[in-house]
Amino acid sequence: MPWFKVDDRLHAHPKAQDVVDSRPSAMGLWALAGSWCAAMLTDGLVPKRQVSRLGFKPADARALVDCGLWHEAEGGYQFHDWQEYQPTREQVEGERTAARERMRRKRSGEHPSNRSGEQTQNFAVGSLTPSRPVPTRPVEEDGDGGGCVNGISLSAVSLAWHKAAQVAGSTAVHALDGWRSDYATIAGAVAGEASRHGVDSRKVLCAVMAWFWLAPDGPVQAGRSKRPKPSTLSKLISDDIERAAEWSGTPAGVEAVQAVAT
Repeated sequence: MPWFKVDDRLHAHPKAQDVVDSRPSAMGLWALAGSWCAAMLTDGLVPKRQVSRLGFKPADARALVDCGLWHEAEGGYQFHDWQEYQPTREQVEGERTAARERMRRKRSGEHPSNRSGEQTQNFAVGSLTPSRPVPTRPVEEDGDGGGCVNGISLSAVSLAWHKAAQVAGSTAVHALDGWRSDYATIAGAVAGEASRHGVDSRKVLCAVMAWFWLAPDGPVQAGRSKRPKPSTLSKLISDDIERAAEWSGTPAGVEAVQAVAT
C-alpha cells in the first residue's frame, strides 16, 4: 500500500511554522488527512466532510488554507503540490499492475527476458518508486562519514549526479545540494532495482544519471527539467525508466554511462 511521505524538514518549513503559531491542531489534520488521501488514492483531495470525520474542525482546515499547505477545491480541499511529493493514483495502480504481472511470471516460471521476444537491456526495466518511501533515517554511516542506504552511499549518488551534470555542461549542478532525503530515496530505489534483477547497483545508478542529463529525450536535454525540484527527480526517473534502460544500451548511451562512471 502507498505511504504518505512527510519530509524530515517539515518542522522547519515556514508554512508549517505559521500553522503551529496560529493553530497547532491543524498540523494533526494535515498529517491524518494525508494518510487518508494516500490510502484512498484521492491524489490529495480531502472532502469537507472528512475533516470532521477525522476529529477536526473547519477552523483547522482554514488554517491550512491560509498558510498555503492546502487549497480550496470543489467539495473540499486540495493538498499543495501533492503530485510533486506523493505517489499519484495512476502511479500506484500502475505499480500494482506491474507487481501482479511479475508475480504471475514468477509463478509460471517465465523469465522476464523471454516475454514477447524482448531482451533485458543494460539494467532491467521497472519502477524506481519504492513501495514504501525510503526515509532519511535509517541511513547508515559509510566509511567517509556520509550516509549509506542498502549498500549505496549517498556520496556516490551525489557524485554521479554532479558528474552527469558536468558532462552535460550544465550550470544547475547544485540543484540537489543538501537534499539528503532525496539522495536516500534514489539510493534505495536503485539498490532495489539492482537487487531484484541481479544487476550491479553502480551500473544502474550511472545509467540513470546519464539518461537524466544526457539522453536526447531525457528530462534535461528535452527541456522538461532544466532545474528539477528535488521532489520530482525520482518521479521523472520512474516515469521514463524503460526509455532510460533502452537508451543506455545504444552506442551513445554506453558512451555516456562510461563518462559518468569514470
